[in-house]
Amino acid sequence: MRPLAGGHSGRTFVAEVAGERAVVRLYPPDDPRGEAAPEVDQAVLRLVRGLLPVPEVLEVRRAEVR
Repeated sequence: MRPLAGGHSGRTFVAEVAGERAVVRLYPPDDPRGEAAPEVDQAVLRLVRGLLPVPEVLEVRRAEVR
């Protein structure tokens, strides 16, 4: 993975999976937007997909707390 060009948060990366480009966004436990931030981002991306050039959301997964 490498940082996504134009990303300023330090939490968005681009990777290649099975020969296709994928965007990976990391959400730390202390994210100031709260614990629902991943689901909110997913909903917004799905809402504007087709209107704006945004990546398809493939998966949203919370970190496992041990």
